[in-house]
Amino acid sequence: ILGLARRYSPKELRMYLIDGKNGVEFEVYKNFPHAEVVSLKSSSELAGSILSELVSETKRRNEIFKQEGVNSFDDYRNNPMNIMPRILLLIDEFQVLFEGDEAMEASKNLHLLTAQARSAGIHLLLGSQHFGAPNMLNKDIIFTNIQLYIAMKMTMDDRLSLTMFGKEGKDLIRKCEMPGQIVINQNGGSDGFNQLGKVAFVEKKQKE
Repeated sequence: ILGLARRYSPKELRMYLIDGKNGVEFEVYKNFPHAEVVSLKSSSELAGSILSELVSETKRRNEIFKQEGVNSFDDYRNNPMNIMPRILLLIDEFQVLFEGDEAMEASKNLHLLTAQARSAGIHLLLGSQHFGAPNMLNKDIIFTNIQLYIAMKMTMDDRLSLTMFGKEGKDLIRKCEMPGQIVINQNGGSDGFNQLGKVAFVEKKQKE
């Protein structure tokens, strides 16, 4: 969040920050200039409604691109007269989307967003302590549409049950023992595309 905010102005990037836990992680961003929405202790209904809103925004943008005779956000923004920010939806503990979602609306909207939103300049970052989610429809298709994976330290059971990294990736994840160590893969978890990295720890005062 902070890295993106240092690179892009609030006019270039709008963030929707959804906390599916207790609200602690995103509380510091309540007055963030890039934040369109900061939802703490989010209910499944609220999180689901934001997915629906972004599906509508994807369709609206695609209609604009069609009228302008272009195929994507990048083509549209090649004209300096066209002003349109990228949008990042970041959901911590994304499983909240599927709690009580009997109509499977969240699954359907998440499927649409992972398939279509990127070319409209709308991006998703789904965070969780556990991979996958009960009651999630089209799980395999949704995760296939997501190419970038970031893994941190895991229990052995979670690591062994992980399906989106190959053997090489799982071996690297096993080496993540220090705080902040990560394995990054930008090719859907395939072996040969893993990188070891580390994220910075930022104190609350520094964030403020």
